[in-house]
Amino acid sequence: MLNYNPKQQLQFGQLSQEDIDFLKARIDAKLCPDCKLKAEFKIINGTAVVNNICCKKFAVAIGDSLSIKNINSYAVTFRGKILNTFCLLETCVDTIIILVHSQFPADFDGMNIPRNTVDLNMKERKKLLKICLKKYQNLTTKNVDIISGHFNNIVDKRNHLAHWPVNTSKIALERLKKSNRISFININGDKEEDTYNLKTTSILVDKIERLTVEMIDIFKFFRDRNK
Repeated sequence: MLNYNPKQQLQFGQLSQEDIDFLKARIDAKLCPDCKLKAEFKIINGTAVVNNICCKKFAVAIGDSLSIKNINSYAVTFRGKILNTFCLLETCVDTIIILVHSQFPADFDGMNIPRNTVDLNMKERKKLLKICLKKYQNLTTKNVDIISGHFNNIVDKRNHLAHWPVNTSKIALERLKKSNRISFININGDKEEDTYNLKTTSILVDKIERLTVEMIDIFKFFRDRNK
């Protein structure tokens, strides 16, 4: 447990080597925001100690280091699970786009579809998938509105996870301590956040996996028409 000593010292107790390395790196990089003093890290009798803490404000900044490490570790885990699962969905969508375009080029009204769909951005991908889903609906009479809506929603979440930084503010640290939740924040002028824990991450992963199964069925429909 963190203990603030009025003699300008922080005591972290016994830490793992991973936490020691992280704390040392943070202390090397962080100065007091007011006087620009640099702290000093030591191991004394097995206890991690930080000296040269000039004020309470600097003590809080250094003291929150391991909590910030936990937030970043969670962020890597949550991003990885969701984005890795999304990769398969993205591959299915790209395959559908290529397949439908090859069978019904007129439906794309002269749009340029690159052979390597990696070059597509998400906005283009959503537009092209909409054409494919419309063709699928016309050929099968199956309603695709729910599929389209789910894909758009998941793409929005994917974009946030891919581009938004993890929130390490004081409020975010308190949230982590109280509910084991972290958030990714939009820093482009507003306070919008996406908040995750293990449960919400699992829910989103499940949604992506179910949508992937639906996309595979659509792919199989167009693939079999081509036989």
